[in-house]
Amino acid sequence: MFGVILINYTRIEGTGRNYFACNEVSCEFPLVINVFGQMNIPADFDTCVPTGRRDFYFMYLVKGELQVLSGEQWRDITAGSVVVFYPEKKYCYRNVSGKPILYYFIHYSGRDALEVTQSCGFVHSVPRQVGVREKLAKHIEIISEECLRKDDGYSLRLSCELTALIVDAARYSVKSKVNRLYTSIEYLTKNFTSAIEIDELAAMEHLSPGRYRCVFDDLMGMSPKEYIIKLRLDRGMELLLCTDLSVGEISDIVGYSDPLYFSRLFKRKLGVSPAEYRKGSK
Repeated sequence: MFGVILINYTRIEGTGRNYFACNEVSCEFPLVINVFGQMNIPADFDTCVPTGRRDFYFMYLVKGELQVLSGEQWRDITAGSVVVFYPEKKYCYRNVSGKPILYYFIHYSGRDALEVTQSCGFVHSVPRQVGVREKLAKHIEIISEECLRKDDGYSLRLSCELTALIVDAARYSVKSKVNRLYTSIEYLTKNFTSAIEIDELAAMEHLSPGRYRCVFDDLMGMSPKEYIIKLRLDRGMELLLCTDLSVGEISDIVGYSDPLYFSRLFKRKLGVSPAEYRKGSK
């Protein structure tokens, strides 16, 4: 693969162009940028990271076409698309068009990273078309300048500017085929800790429950029930990393009244118990 990878910023000094070396979780600010840069590639390429990173990965494609693995399906995305890959989740994307591409990338964590990402409706590996926007370019320009100058308070400014970028990208998102379940998915991301019935979600999209399940699975690569579990476990992972709450308290917060059930589910889905996950991340 021949191209230009421009790393504008890495939070950990000395990591330079090796952005996988700057792959930590920090709860110092609401959002914390670990790596910021851009990728300009004139040829086809294929990227796949089976275990993902420890932080979030925000990708904004401004030129060309890519394919992103969303669930079990490859989806075509064009210039103006945003994709967010969640921590410790497999992510894959590739260029098979034979045409040059350009995208900006931001790896981030922070004590509010999951809440901000989910509340703006960004789901792991599900593309959203937001358009090539001057306002989004301005956010990126400011982030680049702050990363370069590192003036007093720049970390807090980066946190604010990244939040604005994610929020504005969500606002620009159009209700295309990829986003046709926007209303119910937005409701899920804000209420996943409560008991939610499929009939309720289907009614929001004016679909029968059966049809809703089919459309949801087609777009998200998983059933509504699996998606709720994913949201709850993602939140549980964040609380384990960024708080000193007990497993029982976290279980209750994310929607499971039985901490033993939560622990068994956590281990079945992630391969380790909540306690082991917390210990291994320190």
